Amino acid sequence: MAFVRHPDESGTRIPQPLGRIGLRFRILDWISIVKRGDAMKANLLSAIPIAALAGLLAAQDDGRLQRSFDVEDKGRVELSAQRGDLTIRVGGAGKVVIEGEGLEVPERNLLLTQEGNVIRAQYRSGWGGGRARFRVTVPPDFDLELETSGGEIQVSGDLKGILSARTSGGDVEAGDIGGEADVATSGGDIELGAIGGTARARSSAGDVNVSSTGGDLLAATSGGDIVAGDVKGGLRARTAGGEIRAGQVSGAADVKTAGGDIEVGGAGQGADLKTAGGNIVLGPAQGRVSASTAGGDIFLRNVQGAIRARTTGGDIEARLEPSGEAPSVLRTNVGNVLLTIAASAKATIEARLRNVSRELRESGQGVQIRSDFEAESRRESRGEIVAVYQLNGGGPRILLEASQGRIEIRKSASP
Repeated sequence: MAFVRHPDESGTRIPQPLGRIGLRFRILDWISIVKRGDAMKANLLSAIPIAALAGLLAAQDDGRLQRSFDVEDKGRVELSAQRGDLTIRVGGAGKVVIEGEGLEVPERNLLLTQEGNVIRAQYRSGWGGGRARFRVTVPPDFDLELETSGGEIQVSGDLKGILSARTSGGDVEAGDIGGEADVATSGGDIELGAIGGTARARSSAGDVNVSSTGGDLLAATSGGDIVAGDVKGGLRARTAGGEIRAGQVSGAADVKTAGGDIEVGGAGQGADLKTAGGNIVLGPAQGRVSASTAGGDIFLRNVQGAIRARTTGGDIEARLEPSGEAPSVLRTNVGNVLLTIAASAKATIEARLRNVSRELRESGQGVQIRSDFEAESRRESRGEIVAVYQLNGGGPRILLEASQGRIEIRKSASP
């Protein structure tokens, strides 16, 4: 034990335990004495254990720290830092290594614990403290719970476990994750690799990019784009100011943006697509499809089911294989409508042109209804042209409406 001596009433110096703070000042005294070359005092102070000197100096004076923990398979690392960057690397099995830089008084502000296979690190810097940096190496099958109130989060390597990451002021980047991923940032971008399970990604002011998911994808941002690859489950995506693009969605696609285009490669269980100012493109889809835009075109490549599509200022092009009893509606206020349907399909199609003046009809400036099928009835009255087509005895009702444009119905040789 290290001691400091204090005189008693008789003038005799008695040994007293030296506290942590006293030890720090004693270390600084020792360094000063050594630098002056005072060998006698240096020898007296050498009673302080060298290991304590080295450990405390390494932790306090340069803000660095390194700790290793022996672990078994399938554990968890919980790392929480105030104003710090978190970098995680997937390494070999059996060991967790935590390294820190820029730490402020780590013996007071950093708490490291191990309970079985769970490693916890909690860092809280003082008022006005700098930005710390943590580098952590974990086994592949570990779960991660990461949180920082002011820094970046990066996970490199293929992690087989679950990822949970939160930051209030930085980007989040991760490679492939074997389990689920739940990621959020208040001030940065999110970029994730292939996620084996469900993925949740939320940003308040950045882009969201997910390579693919083995389950559902829930993505949201208030100020950026959302880009995703194939989604094996359902897709729910929201942005207030950007585009949304996704690959093939095995489940339902629920996509909305207030200011950009929407493009989805396909949807296995229906789709609800809505934008206030862009185009909508949907690949092969099954079930009911709803597509709405206030200022763009709509392209529905091949829908097996029913369609409700509306635009106030653009064209609609759709290929439909009607199924079930649900009706379909394709409507544009200013633009054209093109429907492609199989010759063998059973359907009742009503094509309606509105706001057609006599001058437009007589001028032949494209305001008309064209069809590869023979009309069962056709009438013109009060600025409207209406034509009805019964395909193979009739079936689900399909309403096509356009204003100041044209309607075209094409026959395809096969579904």
